[in-house]
Amino acid sequence: MTAADRLLLFVYSVLVAVLCVFVSLITFGLFTDELPLIAPWEVVCVAVLLFLISLRFIFYRTRPRHADKQSPSIITRTENGEIRISIETLESLVLRAGRSISGISDLRARIRIDETGLRIAIRLIVEPDVDIPATCSGLQTKVKAYVSSLAGVNVEQVIVSVKDLRKLQVASGKMSKAKSRDLG
Repeated sequence: MTAADRLLLFVYSVLVAVLCVFVSLITFGLFTDELPLIAPWEVVCVAVLLFLISLRFIFYRTRPRHADKQSPSIITRTENGEIRISIETLESLVLRAGRSISGISDLRARIRIDETGLRIAIRLIVEPDVDIPATCSGLQTKVKAYVSSLAGVNVEQVIVSVKDLRKLQVASGKMSKAKSRDLG
């Protein structure tokens, strides 16, 4: 439900609630000098019912209160209960494994959960003069084994994208290394 839908439902519910109160008051002749309607209790009962429904929709929530607090996670059931491992934790494991590989300057990881396991996408910057296919293959093997062994989940696929080579900059007459722009 979008914000506009929630606003429309709120306005509609307030209008119905006000109309119910107004009809109840008219039914008992509070705004006119005429006699009340023949069956005022039936009208009031319907008005009260509609009023209560309106109140329900005025305070309607589209999501449970705790839904915002839980991030996506892998759930493993054990004999003692369940274990939840967040996506952020799995991404940290990927980054830790990737930083242990020589020739990699910077990396970012994204994880998607499928029915068959995890799909890990890694974007990285490599050092100049490094064997890119061998480094990426070693990274894939290391990440898959590391995440599988520590998190106890199946890693279906590790996709590696080499974004760039690490750039060399000249700073105040000396050659120094600097990371290239952010991987985004």
